[in-house]
Amino acid sequence: MQKYAVLFLMTLVVYSSAPAAIITWGAVQDTTASAANDVVDGGDVVLAINGQSQSNTSPLRQGSVTLDGILFESPDAQDFLGNVATPTLNALSLPSGRTAGDADYDTFLTHVAFADVSQAGLAGTDVDLIYPIAGLSVATDYLVQLWYTDERPTGTNRSAIFGDNETPNHTVVVPGQGANGFGSFVVGSFTADSSTQDLRIGIENAPRAHLTGILVRAVAIPEPSSFAFLALGMTVAVGRRRRRSIG
Repeated sequence: MQKYAVLFLMTLVVYSSAPAAIITWGAVQDTTASAANDVVDGGDVVLAINGQSQSNTSPLRQGSVTLDGILFESPDAQDFLGNVATPTLNALSLPSGRTAGDADYDTFLTHVAFADVSQAGLAGTDVDLIYPIAGLSVATDYLVQLWYTDERPTGTNRSAIFGDNETPNHTVVVPGQGANGFGSFVVGSFTADSSTQDLRIGIENAPRAHLTGILVRAVAIPEPSSFAFLALGMTVAVGRRRRRSIG
């Protein structure tokens, strides 16, 4: 299976009116210590971003990483999150000393891309930013995998909210704390109805947007009879190193 990554440096916009297809979300999964287990298989890589390294102002931010053979590139803060990005955030997403045993996966999980939506002049706590996934082909099926890690011992227990910017917005709540101590991830599927797909990114009870990383793959989604199995957890896509590939 050919794997490659192309980084589309897009700017997040607030409440975009761009077209968006419905994203069908699978069950939230606990991130493990193995990127090879967690990274979704099947199809061609369209986009892979290591969101944690928004800029290189922190020595802990090591930039692009390779996970399961895929290069997750690391854009600068404003290229990825726009002018509401917080490029100097140095808070660790993992407690000091916690390691997955994989230097690149540690780097990936250590920080989140962080935006303070209040800087955009928006009031309230449940407001989102919108990231336009670009370079899509109409009528092509895609998988989108999103990670969120916030294992800091602060007692806050934050969760990310991801959605598709449809009306109504089809959302999924992804806890920053997972059973394995490395946060959580989710896999969704959609059929592109334009060359871009809006992805809403928010945090429960906070005027912020957090994202650890994103992977988008073009795939052949199974027929409806087998798609029901895919939707029940996306475990057929994730594989957990049992490597059940899609497409």
